[in-house]
Amino acid sequence: VPLKMYEKGEYSDLPVPRVGEEVGGVYYSGEHKFEMTGIVERVFYNTTMNLVVVSCKCTDIQKLK
Repeated sequence: VPLKMYEKGEYSDLPVPRVGEEVGGVYYSGEHKFEMTGIVERVFYNTTMNLVVVSCKCTDIQKLK
């Protein structure tokens, strides 16, 4: 599950999750909104795009109204 990627300097105070930690958030797909929870599987720094990429395995997803 790809997470939102922030530009350098944007939200720089947010902690970077570690592998094995549970993360959650809201995913928007057009007019639909989903609350998702997952376990971080991989964290790496993409030097080409100058950002941190976090991949996780979704453990729960709920469609919000």
